[in-house]
Amino acid sequence: MASFSILDAITIWRHSSGRDSLTPLTIRATVVVVIAAIESDSPPYHLLLGNAAFEGAMAKLDELRKDFVAGKSVARGADFPKQKLGLAA
Repeated sequence: MASFSILDAITIWRHSSGRDSLTPLTIRATVVVVIAAIESDSPPYHLLLGNAAFEGAMAKLDELRKDFVAGKSVARGADFPKQKLGLAA
């Protein structure tokens, strides 16, 4: 079986995106990309592969931000006053 560089793997993976089924070649390329990401100096906590994954994650972040902002006053109002906890300076 041929070996892949990370750039080869990314190229194969990009050209295969949007297809309904994965081939052994695209599966291997995806594995190479994931392993390279894990072994990098700063491995990602979340690894999004492909435009659809990235766009979906960004849309979810937008939803979460709107939800958090809508509940901001309740969230911030839930803190106990520092004086009651004996934490006042």
